[in-house]
Amino acid sequence: MTEAARRAAATFAARESYGRMLAYLAKRWRDVTAAEDALSAAFEQALVHWPAEGVPEAPERWLLAVAHRRLTDYARHIAVRKRPAVLAALTAAVESVEMGAFSMPDDRLRLMMVCAHPAIDEAIRPALILQLVLGLEVKVMAPLFVLPEPTLNKRLVRAKAKIREAGLRFEEPEPAELGDRVHAVLEALYAAYVCGADREEAADLRQEAVFLVQLVEQTLPQNAEALGCSALISLCEARRRALLGTGFSIVPLDEQDVSLWDEALLARGFQSLARAAACGQGAGPFQLEAAIQAAHCYRARSGSTAW
Repeated sequence: MTEAARRAAATFAARESYGRMLAYLAKRWRDVTAAEDALSAAFEQALVHWPAEGVPEAPERWLLAVAHRRLTDYARHIAVRKRPAVLAALTAAVESVEMGAFSMPDDRLRLMMVCAHPAIDEAIRPALILQLVLGLEVKVMAPLFVLPEPTLNKRLVRAKAKIREAGLRFEEPEPAELGDRVHAVLEALYAAYVCGADREEAADLRQEAVFLVQLVEQTLPQNAEALGCSALISLCEARRRALLGTGFSIVPLDEQDVSLWDEALLARGFQSLARAAACGQGAGPFQLEAAIQAAHCYRARSGSTAW
């Protein structure tokens, strides 16, 4: 493998695994900022060692081992010098990762819920989810939120400090707490989908957003807005092949060739929207947007748009 290919492998691992690894580290160390710093340092080491030595057989395990060591050093320096039992436990955790005993759970949904905690400013919650769980850079996110990069960066730093200082727990919220949190999560995932849909080089971001929205839908099958957001994204995805014309120009929805639409995704979108309506929770913004999409997309079956 060439040096360029190895560097590309490190970049791929960052995109594919960053959110999962950060969620795993943050949950166990209870410090999002420290986990983020440690993981960044691990990727920096990967870019140094992998091009020269080759990509390890288990890239995620290699990165987690490096991040664990950095966090252990940080903990030793800050807090655990006088607590040898804790330090021994942390060292054992690092060894288990290095020895291959590690099995990574998907904690991304929990991390998204923590980022959407009521103690965090409502306006910054979607951006915090985009950065921590999906790894978007501030320069990519700032236009989405119509904010200067320095302003958004300062708000994100304050939000992460809030998580650390308040000791926000990585636990599933009570049902009564889900409303505002779920909406922030869905806003972030839809923003990620749109960002990925607008840039072909960000196709993996779009696919990750699709997967995570479906994960939210499966986790909260009685939440109408989660179902509505899943329906909206399914209907958008169904039309992807018909979206671009010659010279990458956008083809208006009512002019698109319906034979290019994905019938399986259309069916999935219609089904999710019907399930959302059956919840009887009222029509939220994602359900309304999905309903508008559905009215247009039904042209694939009826032959005309029900204006």
